This record gives sequence, C-alpha cells and structure tokens, in this order.
Amino acid sequence: MYKQVDALAFSRETADYILSVTTGLKIDERPIATTGLVSIFAKDSDYLHKYNKFIEEYRKTEEYKQYCEKVDTGGFYDGSPIIEETGTGEVIDVGYVAEYLPVSFYDTILHRPNGVEIEMIIRFANYYNYKINWMAVTETTCFPLLQGGDIDIACASYTDVYRSEFEISEYYDLSSIYKDTDIALLEVEDYDDFSFLGLIESEGE
Repeated sequence: MYKQVDALAFSRETADYILSVTTGLKIDERPIATTGLVSIFAKDSDYLHKYNKFIEEYRKTEEYKQYCEKVDTGGFYDGSPIIEETGTGEVIDVGYVAEYLPVSFYDTILHRPNGVEIEMIIRFANYYNYKINWMAVTETTCFPLLQGGDIDIACASYTDVYRSEFEISEYYDLSSIYKDTDIALLEVEDYDDFSFLGLIESEGE
C-alpha cells in the first residue's frame, strides 16, 4: 500500500536538474508563482549590507545577464566551469550545503564547492577582495554556526518565500534576491519509477 503524492514544488533550477536525472516525472509548465534565490546571513551583519549593495549594482551589468543565461541553460553541474576566486584580503567563512544541485553542491569532479549560489558568492567576494574559507554544513547546522559567528554566510538553496519567517528572527536575515526564479511543480507520470526512487513511502498495514 502506497502513500502517493501528485506533485512536488521546487525552484525552477532545482526542478530542471531533478528532471534531468530522474524518470517518471514531468514539469507542470503552468505558472505557479515567482520568487527568487537568496543567501542567509547573521541578523543585520555588515556582510549582509555589502552583499545587498553588490547585488543591486551587479544586476545592472552585462556580466549579470551572462550569469543568468548560464543558470537558465543548465550551466551548473558536476564538472561545470566556475569563475576563479581572486580575493586576497579579509577572510570570510562561507557555509554551503553540499547536496543541493544545481544551486549549492560539492563538485566531485572539480573537488570544490560549485553551483548557482556558490558562483554568486565568489563574484561578491572577488568584488570586495575577500578570501573565502568554504565550510560544508547542513541545512540544520548552518543556523547555529551563523548565530555563533563560525560562518558569515550560508548557501542553502533558500528562496524568498521564507522572508516573512526570517523578518521575525532575532538571529538571521535573508539577502536580497540574487536570481529571479519560478516555483515549478514536478508531477508524477509513472508511479512505479517514482516509488523506485524512494519518493513514495510504503505505509504498510
């Protein structure tokens, strides 16, 4: 006996990636909602204000258009080229969740962090000449690490839909949107394939 779900909601970037490596699913192309990708900072930190200022200016550039084109055409995957880190000044500690392809992941071919959010953080760091110290975290551990000052930024594939929750937090803030995205629904086409991937749980009797 199966517990069945009909659809799962993801950012469009994540939905496209899941579809590329999975069978039994399809994307519902009807517009659901528009949101944006964001990074997580300690509440009211200097890094947050600098990042938001950088995003505001960077979104006006031709380079940003090229970055968006890379994102929208599936340009982040294991082994995909990523820009060089050039910062040599102040060290910033950046926590990243290693399994959120294509937004934040550990690249097993390049042996380094990679992804949509990772590249934006590198661009930010290069702009301010920050040297990045990458730290692998989980979606759970990144918050106490931010609160304790062990990391300055968390890359956890968050979207702006969580902003109201962060606005009432004493400890954490979301950045400005660095990449607009749609919320996409992945629908099940073949429950046999879908259950094989472990995405349907057997209830038992």
